[in-house]
Amino acid sequence: MMILILFFGVIRSSWKLDRKLLYLVVWLIFYLIFNHYNLLLGRVNLLFFLVFLFPILKKPETEKPSKFIIPSVLVLWTFLGIHAFNFWKEALGREKINKEFYFLFEKKEENSPLFLEGFFEYNYMESFNKLEPVPALTYGWISNSPFQRKAFELRGFENLNELESYSLIAFQFPEPLVFPDYIQRLGSKYEVKSEFELENLRILNFLKVR
Repeated sequence: MMILILFFGVIRSSWKLDRKLLYLVVWLIFYLIFNHYNLLLGRVNLLFFLVFLFPILKKPETEKPSKFIIPSVLVLWTFLGIHAFNFWKEALGREKINKEFYFLFEKKEENSPLFLEGFFEYNYMESFNKLEPVPALTYGWISNSPFQRKAFELRGFENLNELESYSLIAFQFPEPLVFPDYIQRLGSKYEVKSEFELENLRILNFLKVR
């Protein structure tokens, strides 16, 4: 809804039509290129539409500027500055978490599939591609889909009941882990063979109980 309001605000702005079209085309090209390489989440997309405020707030030259324009612009830039600072802090935190992931990845059991809980592939996508697929599996919308079956086949098994062992990387949350309980409800029992913890993440290696 907010994006639509901003979009139609640009259409109704005082700029000439050719200027509006040029502005929207340049913005769209930049947005598509940036999104292609960074895989933006839905809640982040709104930030890219905030630039629509410039033509919306631009008053016609013949109209006397409102005395509230300068304070409003200052408030807007203040909040954008705070938001940018929070993005920077989040980036530093993710970089640290990524380092922990790669360290823990070396701690997983050999020949055991690696699952993730609460930690998503987009956090470390720059290290993997079509030739080097993501080494871990996660659950969510892909569950019980053809994509999941293909992911299983690439890792040498058809369903979770076949697993003799598996590894799990998860955040250090106080709540109990969900995936170990889920996989045990499928029929097989597993116990923790080894565990390694860092500040943000931990890895647990499970072995099937005979």
